[in-house]
Amino acid sequence: MGRDLYKDFHYIQNEKTGVLFHNKSLNYYRVFDENIKKYFKSYFIDHETRFYKEVESILDTVTNEINNSCLDNYFPQESYDGYILEKLVIIVTNNCNCRCKYCYANGGSYGLNINNMKRDEAKNIIDYFVKNFRVIYNIQIFGGEPMLNYDIIKVICEYFENLRNNNIIDYMPQFGIVTNGTYLPSEAIDIMKKFRFNITISLDGDKIIHDSLRIKKTGEGTFNYIKTNYIKMIESGIKKEKISFECTYTHKHIENNISFVDLFKFFRNEFDCLITHITPVCIEKNNFLSLNKDKEIIKKYIKKAVEYTFDTILKERIINSCAIITEVI
Repeated sequence: MGRDLYKDFHYIQNEKTGVLFHNKSLNYYRVFDENIKKYFKSYFIDHETRFYKEVESILDTVTNEINNSCLDNYFPQESYDGYILEKLVIIVTNNCNCRCKYCYANGGSYGLNINNMKRDEAKNIIDYFVKNFRVIYNIQIFGGEPMLNYDIIKVICEYFENLRNNNIIDYMPQFGIVTNGTYLPSEAIDIMKKFRFNITISLDGDKIIHDSLRIKKTGEGTFNYIKTNYIKMIESGIKKEKISFECTYTHKHIENNISFVDLFKFFRNEFDCLITHITPVCIEKNNFLSLNKDKEIIKKYIKKAVEYTFDTILKERIINSCAIITEVI
């Protein structure tokens, strides 16, 4: 067997087309030829080796002529010049300091080797998307736990700032970050304050329920870390309106008789947050945390949540609810 071709290329395919992505150049190509699609599917998706020589030969051509227009004969590349990109998600690291019980990303690594984005990689990504899209509205910083590579977050923000100052882009995108809230260096606070980040913190409820689900590698609960860092952000001058919370709802909540309304009230009282993002856990059906057997209880909780939402509107002239309900009303 020859060299590992996964190192430099990724390939995905649906019923209509395939897409080949070259990691180093960030080029991607739509694959129309049925034979090439068959070869790539066999190697990249089915992990078979019967067409290895064919795949290797094609990818050698791509590697050798990556900047040559003759590649269009193999993979006509669709141009996105002038298009608008609503949101660009940048995973700055796949390292994480937590081991949440329901993690869908294998501890943040997504099953890959742990790696932090480098300065040149960040700039290359930004250059690519700025070149191919007329407008990028939102940049979402993601992980892993993105704060573990906060230096690159600063690089990304300042690079966009430089592009704007030199009139390469028309205006700055809105920056956002999804974080577990457990690690917050002062430098990271400065970055988020300067660039007016929208900050989403993962928090599953009060200390008892949260610490049973979202723990550090050592097994230690993380609620107190989050509460401390939230206070640090507020005291630094970050407005509370810029901070939101995302709660993953599990069977553990139901087992502890925690309804959606209970969560609405908790986030309002503890963090002065009126609108919370509540998402059902995404996990195997036979997992203890799965909501698969709780559908009737959830229906009841949803009904009560809607009633409570309208009660607060009518009686208090505020909306204390979750995002999915407020989007409907």
